[in-house]
Amino acid sequence: MKPFFALALFWIVSLSLYGQGKDFWRYDSPDNPDFESYERSSQYVWMPDSVRLAVDVYIPTEGTHREAFPVVLKMTPYGRAYIGPNVGFVFRTLAWMTGLGWRPLLDQERYSPSVSLLLKHGYAVVAADMRGTGASFGTQMPLDPRHGEDGKNLIEWIAAQSFSDGNVGMIGKSYMAWAQFATAAQQPKALKCIAPEVIFMESYTASFKPGGIVAERWMESFSERLKHMNLNYSDMRRFYVPSAPVVDEDGDGRIDDEWPLIDDRVFEDDARPVYKDGEERESHLYWRATREHLGNLTVKDLMGEDFAYFDSKTTHPGFEGFTYRDVAPGYFLENVHQSGIPVFHIGRWFDGFLRGTTQLFASSQDLGNHKMLITPGFHTSRLGKKHRKFAGMDEKLSDVLPLFHLRFFDRYLKGIENGWESEPPVTLFTMHGNWQQHLSWPPPAAESLAFLLGENELSQSPLPEQTIEVNVDTLHTSGYGKRSLNRWTMASGTPRKPMERSKMARHATTFNSEVLNEDMEIIGNPIVELWVSSSERNVDVFVYLEEVDRKGKSWYITEGQLRASWHREGELAAQLGVAYQTQPDLPWHGFTPEYENQEVFAGDEPVLLRFDLMPVGWKFRKGSRIRINVAGLDYGNFEINPAYFREGKLRSDIQFKLHQGEDTPSRVWLPVVR
Repeated sequence: MKPFFALALFWIVSLSLYGQGKDFWRYDSPDNPDFESYERSSQYVWMPDSVRLAVDVYIPTEGTHREAFPVVLKMTPYGRAYIGPNVGFVFRTLAWMTGLGWRPLLDQERYSPSVSLLLKHGYAVVAADMRGTGASFGTQMPLDPRHGEDGKNLIEWIAAQSFSDGNVGMIGKSYMAWAQFATAAQQPKALKCIAPEVIFMESYTASFKPGGIVAERWMESFSERLKHMNLNYSDMRRFYVPSAPVVDEDGDGRIDDEWPLIDDRVFEDDARPVYKDGEERESHLYWRATREHLGNLTVKDLMGEDFAYFDSKTTHPGFEGFTYRDVAPGYFLENVHQSGIPVFHIGRWFDGFLRGTTQLFASSQDLGNHKMLITPGFHTSRLGKKHRKFAGMDEKLSDVLPLFHLRFFDRYLKGIENGWESEPPVTLFTMHGNWQQHLSWPPPAAESLAFLLGENELSQSPLPEQTIEVNVDTLHTSGYGKRSLNRWTMASGTPRKPMERSKMARHATTFNSEVLNEDMEIIGNPIVELWVSSSERNVDVFVYLEEVDRKGKSWYITEGQLRASWHREGELAAQLGVAYQTQPDLPWHGFTPEYENQEVFAGDEPVLLRFDLMPVGWKFRKGSRIRINVAGLDYGNFEINPAYFREGKLRSDIQFKLHQGEDTPSRVWLPVVR
């Protein structure tokens, strides 16, 4: 009886973990929402080095009287709140379209559904401009470690305020998620939990050089946007909106007129600021703070050859000695583990940082207090109707995420026993699938199956020995739609429609499977193993996984890339200098000079290029095919390999070969869930 009972229990558990009802994510907090409004105040908070940070405090009002509240902190380089100088018509139009109502200030409650819900449920919220950004004073470099120290000081300040009950959590995505790890690594006593969303394990391969290839378009656009936002430019054509000032210096009850009413160059030269109301200011606080940001180090400043490797050190005055390791969430993670605080990791299938989200969670899952949520979507939390319909998802992310946030903070900031810990740690909504919960990442049920690459085919059966020529088509690009967007254009927006690659396949070498006779779901980290040779001194290899539907349309699933000179492998944990084992066990290519092989094709033997594709959660439909596309560049998105040029001109005769044989099995491993 015991074996039968164990088997039955296994199936019951498996079924309960895999499929979930469409509304399982809904949550009714025992602490009922009875706060109908809030009070917002702004002030400067001094840091130990005399830098002043701009801070907004939101206190729930018009509800059950409480002496103090748990507090959720958001630290941002993108503006804790915004004003609309000279763009009143635009703001009024946006207010009409969104139903938010017109006013010259757009704050956290107005544009963050999670903040709005938390305020209604009795949480105070603090939003802060990071040093060197917004209305704060000081200077900064990208991912400045001092932000973590500032976070600790802010939390200690919050815990001492009369509106705070001493329990603080953190929230935010991307850079704001990075700030959570940097702060949690400082182990402030009042910090009880964090909820980082869409963030990397390390920024070298996730942001700067995926596969050792510079992501030029993304890095340059992000650098430009961050620079102008930090200088409080106002240009609605490029969606630059200045941060809100802190102090109403002229005392007229308006904050938007504290932005100088002249050209943006006021912040870049010594022109005396002039204001809309014609009144003189005594301190010019906003102007002075913004002027200090001219001393910031920009992303573009770090894109030169002197900062080309994972262990390169910054040499800019005032920012000397930092490496990619020093600012990596994976480096901070060891201290976060030691702190023991719970972490709620949030990712999206088409986000450029998804690998990092899964790595940070998987490297922590044995602790028992880390959970992860992955849904359809890109870097932003906005997911349009066309994408939701394509994914088979009825819910809006703007409805789902706030409830997950509320439940998480209810448990760890209010101490409400709401079952958070008793549920499986991994929650997913797979593309064309459904809501699922699993015990780990990758899911225990995922089995890696090899698909071999042959001439025009992708096979699970052995293939004859052969060589496939890949002609590097200089027209190949991974941009989608009129604005040519993709998972890497995180600063520019997201494609309006699902990403179809049918036309792009003409500019790549294609490998198709047989028609699937049943649905096949993949969840996890695909691994590519390609045996490559070339007469070139170096090549770049881009691999795309796609689904070809019954109508012959090819849909993007995921991608990965590697410059051949980085084919040698190392250990990520060793280079991060951490004691824990980074998980999942993915290929890591060192990206320091000793790992670079500029003579990669000097011999006659093919070289193994082994790398991962971005994590996936996708159901192939019956009647479709699996497709692999291999290209040699991604024009307009990634730098073009210097080896592709002759006398400064891009050549059209670049080629490399893929080898298939018993000793050279070029293949893709897919994590199939049965």
